[in-house]
Amino acid sequence: MDTDRIELIVLDLDGTLYDINDVISKVYQYQVSFLSAKLNKPFHEIESFFASRGIYPVVSRNSRSATELFAQLGVDNEEWKEYRNMHFDVTEIQIENAVGEEVINDLTMKRKVVLLSSNTMSTVEKILFHLDISKKFFSEIICSDNFHSERGFNKRDAMKYISDKYNIPFSSMLSIGDRYQTDIRPMIELGGVGVLITSPKNLMKVVKDLDCSRLMNCIEYELFRQ
Repeated sequence: MDTDRIELIVLDLDGTLYDINDVISKVYQYQVSFLSAKLNKPFHEIESFFASRGIYPVVSRNSRSATELFAQLGVDNEEWKEYRNMHFDVTEIQIENAVGEEVINDLTMKRKVVLLSSNTMSTVEKILFHLDISKKFFSEIICSDNFHSERGFNKRDAMKYISDKYNIPFSSMLSIGDRYQTDIRPMIELGGVGVLITSPKNLMKVVKDLDCSRLMNCIEYELFRQ
């Protein structure tokens, strides 16, 4: 694929810049605990409900966002924000499995990059600091507590906001992430391009192929477009 027309990249954080396997088990546990307390239902009922909505205790390309689900359920965002900030342990992230700053530097050299995360800004900043990646590389950071739509936080509406704000059509936008349903599918449906990676280490290959204007399906990533 000729990538010269790509002007802006929407970049996922969790599972894309670091290995989500480092934290997924504990994150899932506190998501279950939170909703169990909110709905006054036992853990096993919450786990079954999560599974029906694409939220799992292991990594899956079809996994969905618990934060987006909570927004749909009408859960108070400030309450969820406080709870997750308290429970997310950034030290669980293994630096050796994560993306280095030089990869982000190369990615942002020629195009605008907006970091889009369903996490909170406080946690995003802690993760970036832990990974030694400066916020200065990103044109903007959009996350669950600094972007709101009528449907609550969801990446599809955030992508629309990005397109409008930067006056860039979806045909000139690329989303990179590790979950098809939340990171890739919305961009494809809006008319953009998506790249699904299975490991943060594979982002380096995406950057190289972008620079050579030859994005394609390969072992390291999958390319999606309409």
